[in-house]
Amino acid sequence: MSKKTEDALRAFHEFMDKNMDDDMTEDDLNRLSKQFINEYNGQIRMNVTEKSAKTSADYLELAENTTGKTKKLQYVKKALELDPDNFDAEIMLVDLTSKTLNEELAKYEEAVERATDVMKKKGLMTKDDIGDYWLLIETRPYMRLRYEYIRLLIGCGKFRKAADECKELLRLCKTDNLGVRYTLMHIYAHLEMENEALRLFKKFDGSDETQMLLPMAILYYKVGKLDIAKKYLTELVTLNKDTKKFIKDLITSAKDNDPFDDIGFGYAPNSYEELSFDLQENSFLFVLCTPFLEWADEQLKRKRKSNKDTGNE
Repeated sequence: MSKKTEDALRAFHEFMDKNMDDDMTEDDLNRLSKQFINEYNGQIRMNVTEKSAKTSADYLELAENTTGKTKKLQYVKKALELDPDNFDAEIMLVDLTSKTLNEELAKYEEAVERATDVMKKKGLMTKDDIGDYWLLIETRPYMRLRYEYIRLLIGCGKFRKAADECKELLRLCKTDNLGVRYTLMHIYAHLEMENEALRLFKKFDGSDETQMLLPMAILYYKVGKLDIAKKYLTELVTLNKDTKKFIKDLITSAKDNDPFDDIGFGYAPNSYEELSFDLQENSFLFVLCTPFLEWADEQLKRKRKSNKDTGNE
């Protein structure tokens, strides 16, 4: 769901809360909904301009579509002036104004702490809400803020703290709409946390997900349990037919000292594109991965030879 759609849903909820009363019939509610749609459609502009911008969301959109840093910063500050709790604008402000990673980290920590207080004051940290985040439109900017904080923690090499943040987001949103489980699984593989990785894998039934099987194979290779590593590698190749080519391309890229960044066009689950995306999103796990890749390629060659010999290819 795009931010524009989120804004529309938020406006709808606000409109209904303001105009509904307990005596309304279903027909009354339908008429009220149609009234909102007509009024909202009448306000929609194909492209927000500086002259037409009125809301915090408008100025954030201007900032997102502006290339110049000075103008972008001006729009972001205006967005936050109109709505200090626009956490998407807060993300952009931190990124624009931080000169070092440590400064950026300190600003994110402050922003997350303040945003959490806002969620509490809005009554969105109750036991009825925790676990259902992302289903609640109001929580999505908050989740995005915390996810960006996780990416920064990883960039600063603070993997344990990043793992704790991942676990907190998974507590808030059990359906994991942001894909935090993938980040956490790669952290576990990087830190060789076998038991934690296995629990996470079972919790989300990772056997049908490329971004769960690949780090599991790497983890078990790293801890020296090659039979288990081979099991996960085999499951991955069965699920994602592009795995063999991806591994070969990565090996070639490493030998040529050529950064591998071919995501290609579009995205489809369990495809070459997903493997490439996984590599870029979790590059920390793949930095010293060449020995695993060469081992995996050898295992797959043996499997192909075995299939040929038995006539199962």
